[in-house]
Amino acid sequence: MSARKVLLIARLSLRRLLARPTDLFFVFALPLLITLVIGFSVFGSVDRGYKVGIVDEGSGPRGQALIADLERSPAIDPIRYGDGDELRKAVRRGYVVAGVVVPAGYDAGLRDGTASVTFVSDPARSAPVSVRSTVSAAVQSQFAAPRVAVDAETVASTRSIPGGFSYPAAANLILFTFITAMAGAAALIEQRTLGIARRMLATPTSVATVVAGQAAGRLAIALFQGLLILVAGALVFGVNYGDLGAAVVLVVVFALVATSVSTLAGSVLKNSEQARAFAPPLGIALGMLGGCMWPLEIVGPTMKTIGHLTPHAWAMDAFVALMARGADLAAIAPQVLVLLAYSAVLLPIAVWRLRVAVTG
Repeated sequence: MSARKVLLIARLSLRRLLARPTDLFFVFALPLLITLVIGFSVFGSVDRGYKVGIVDEGSGPRGQALIADLERSPAIDPIRYGDGDELRKAVRRGYVVAGVVVPAGYDAGLRDGTASVTFVSDPARSAPVSVRSTVSAAVQSQFAAPRVAVDAETVASTRSIPGGFSYPAAANLILFTFITAMAGAAALIEQRTLGIARRMLATPTSVATVVAGQAAGRLAIALFQGLLILVAGALVFGVNYGDLGAAVVLVVVFALVATSVSTLAGSVLKNSEQARAFAPPLGIALGMLGGCMWPLEIVGPTMKTIGHLTPHAWAMDAFVALMARGADLAAIAPQVLVLLAYSAVLLPIAVWRLRVAVTG
């Protein structure tokens, strides 16, 4: 088997994907658009800014002026709460991204240089930098010489899922990696029906090389889609994936699963129209069951168990652990091993079926 020819066949598969305008839209634009829409639907629009809770504990005129400054800021969509406990509960439940408590005696503290406000946040979901900087700027602007402290307070989250763009970015990574790989099954069928595979075999190229090259092409497509969304999530939406090395490993392992299913479908289905009709519904259905449309934390035990029959659920569990709980590769090893088990079962069957289809 020629490694050079395997890589050449795989590269041609990737070039075919990037040559079609409709495929470019689904690979580049659609995942980011969906991430944008879902991310903003959670925390509000750009015009209103981020939802921030505010509590005035009887601070006095200067404290009220501070709150007025915060409420005028375009970076903040202010929500008033009656007391600190109510605010902390809202932060824990994700109703607001952060909170500000202006204490009683704030005005007196300004006069003797000991004034402070409390910034409440959830360690599992970092408050946006724009919110932190807005609060600090408003506080410090009350004196030419900054003498007001901003005390940071974190509260434990009652949710186990990351907020903002983090969850939709990970969910769309899993969803579109699988769907794009499945769409590649159509190209695999076209190579067979158009006689491309037979023409390759007419050259000094072994069956093993052709089969390995076509399977590697499905893997290249899946990896390209997954890593593209991973990088775009970090650069465009500021998603913190936690342990980046573990996130990359997770993308590679899930791409292997998607490749296995795509190769199997491409070797079993009779024509490319079947593959194009089959891929999106299957990908969306598995995504719904596996937590790509909504977190499995909000469904009942039965649906959660059914969801974990899909590889998507295990991949989402691992991403949630990385982003919300600061897990590393060792901590997500159980999920990675389950995904490898999917590949270990499906990939040999897919390669065998592809070999039969190529030589048949």
